[in-house]
Amino acid sequence: MTRTAPMLAIAGLLATTTLANAADDAGRIPGAFSASIAFASDYVFRGISQTGSNAAVQGGIDWAHDSGVHLGVWGSNVDFGTDAGTEVDWVAGYAGQIGDVAYDLKLTYYSYPGASNSLDYDFWEAALVLGYDLGPASLGVAYNYSPAFFGGSGQAHYVSGSVAVAVPEFPLGLTLSAGIGRQFIEDNATWGTPDLTDWRVGAAGRVEGFDLALTYTDTDLASADCGGSNLCEGRFVFAVSRAF
Repeated sequence: MTRTAPMLAIAGLLATTTLANAADDAGRIPGAFSASIAFASDYVFRGISQTGSNAAVQGGIDWAHDSGVHLGVWGSNVDFGTDAGTEVDWVAGYAGQIGDVAYDLKLTYYSYPGASNSLDYDFWEAALVLGYDLGPASLGVAYNYSPAFFGGSGQAHYVSGSVAVAVPEFPLGLTLSAGIGRQFIEDNATWGTPDLTDWRVGAAGRVEGFDLALTYTDTDLASADCGGSNLCEGRFVFAVSRAF
């Protein structure tokens, strides 16, 4: 898989969204389509760089129905030092609200086109996400479960919490956020690290239709626990994205 694959995939996603929106406007497709494209200085997943500390090009397309059913596909370049160069995530879920609590039940299939089957990278993960809106602030908690996690590392559980606060006194629609999560993995030797805690703090705003975000993310793992690499160490990640 070449490094241009993510760009070609994103271009295809955006073209599909344009056609889907045209059909939607004509009343032929129920629900609503949306898409996004992003450029980031790194792709960090639960505190660990997925791109060898290099930049990432990412994009996705989503469809949501008034009933709460939603589907999506998202892609990014990755670099694990193997023949996997792209990650494509396929998502299906159902979202709704009970009182003041929003919920989202979803199933994600993480796929890595081009990766050797022997690497056993592809995996399924189910998630329950809950959110509570406090006005200028919002709280979120989530639980993720995989019966067979990345790389054949067995069952995995991820529990996380987050908070976001809008700061209307500042320009650019500034929002401050923080989050923390704990990853539990059945076969740590196969996975490559002990169970880990990751955390992040960040700020985001909007300029001329573009969303800008600066995030600092870190884990509780030392380099020796991360295969002797710096992929689990603290880092700033800058991202610019646009929704369509």
